[in-house]
Amino acid sequence: MDGVPMVKGSPAPVQRYLAGVVASVSPEASLREVCRKLMAVEVGALVVGSTDDVEGVISERDVVRAIGLGADLDTVHAADVARSALLYCDPSTTMASVSALMADRQVRHVLVGSPKRLVGIVSARDVLVARNED
Repeated sequence: MDGVPMVKGSPAPVQRYLAGVVASVSPEASLREVCRKLMAVEVGALVVGSTDDVEGVISERDVVRAIGLGADLDTVHAADVARSALLYCDPSTTMASVSALMADRQVRHVLVGSPKRLVGIVSARDVLVARNED
């Protein structure tokens, strides 16, 4: 994370806040299926693809935006809406550094690992939890 300034926040590594299982959907999943999966696993974002082949990330906000623009829940697919410009960090990266990265890039999710070996996702909610533990 060279070049990312340290900010007030947790010096704990992001790996401490990972849930263990990364929820994902197929790129061909309909938006309705994405909604059902988000509700079933109670997360705010899903990996599109798999932990060994990340194609993108789709969040609740992405789905709402698509529906607001007229997307059909049954004919529009996860891959059509998912964000493919993704940010990654190492599991040892501090939550403070991830917080700074999120603020700088104005994103709510940072993937942990690499496109071929994803180990988790850090959300803005995780950053808040880490800050409250300090």
